[in-house]
Amino acid sequence: MKKQLLSATALVAVALMAASGSAVAKAKKPKLTVGGYQAAGFDLVNNGDVGGSNTGGLHQVNDGEIHFKLSGQLANGVKISGKVELEAGAGEGHGSNDIIDEDWIKFSSPSMGQLILGSTDSASMRLVTGQQWGTSLYNIPFERGELVPKPSGFYGAGPGFSTRATLGDSDDPKAIWISPVFNGLQFGLSYMRDGNKGPDNIKTQTQSSSDAENHWTTAVKYSGKFGKTKVGAAIGYLQNTIPSKGAEISAVVAGMTFQNGPLKLSWGLHKQDDPTVGAASKDGVSYEAGLRYTAGAQKFSIAGFHGEVKNTTTVTANDESDTLMLAHTYAVGPGVTWRNALSCTSWDGEGTGVTEDGSGCGLHTGVKVSF
Repeated sequence: MKKQLLSATALVAVALMAASGSAVAKAKKPKLTVGGYQAAGFDLVNNGDVGGSNTGGLHQVNDGEIHFKLSGQLANGVKISGKVELEAGAGEGHGSNDIIDEDWIKFSSPSMGQLILGSTDSASMRLVTGQQWGTSLYNIPFERGELVPKPSGFYGAGPGFSTRATLGDSDDPKAIWISPVFNGLQFGLSYMRDGNKGPDNIKTQTQSSSDAENHWTTAVKYSGKFGKTKVGAAIGYLQNTIPSKGAEISAVVAGMTFQNGPLKLSWGLHKQDDPTVGAASKDGVSYEAGLRYTAGAQKFSIAGFHGEVKNTTTVTANDESDTLMLAHTYAVGPGVTWRNALSCTSWDGEGTGVTEDGSGCGLHTGVKVSF
């Protein structure tokens, strides 16, 4: 399969680069623009003794990214774009160095689709994730862990963390092709040789390595309208190999959205197959569903998540987590949004004790400025 993916990507690359006499357009020198966001607010947390650590109380929190965006056009009419995201804040701390989140370049044309090269999300995540999280105003997978941190003994990986499947891909360098839209259908393919590697080096893999290799994904997305209802649906498949396990890990993800007037409903699924024997198995399943209502400059949403992951195959029970989140946003001005969320989460580990179980609720309020 990886040979077919590489061959398809190479053919698209050749087609996008080849100039056509009938399609030649005036080339445009690439331009750079700067964008991004800055967010700041407060978390009020009441979770008692979670995993042996009390994280309750009032916390000031902030996050931010600066986006450097590239745009231009080649002599053959193919558009070129790119982005470098400089990230600081959430999870990094101001005492550490800023990091680069995504770094990619894209070639696109109406007839050949998009060829994306660089450190970014896979084809599966690009086409499916938006359908899974279609209504969430305040992201469940990431923000719930800040409001109610998981106990140290709770695995919280794979489906136990999110309906978004990565198989260990943390925006690692890859090749991606996204097709044009045909009667509402769009397809995607991506391939990555090695996971957990830098953007400009070749990684040496050994039989004892726990980093993924030969990571590929495929996905299909549909967008249409039935009467006054807009419908979106997507399904994706991911697979890679972990040398130390000597086995392939795979995942299926799916999502659907329905929108009629001010109401929007979404649903997501993540099922992962991990043949790992013993500890740290990511075999499991998760679901997410949400409803959003828009009233002018204000939006309201309710979303729920349930996830479970095997963790230790020799133990009968799974690590399970449940989250319910209410959220509200208000566009108080151009590029400025007031955000609020109430989230309650329970963590139920496969074993017993304070390091595996916990629960609590958290309240967030803050402002996000996009520029």
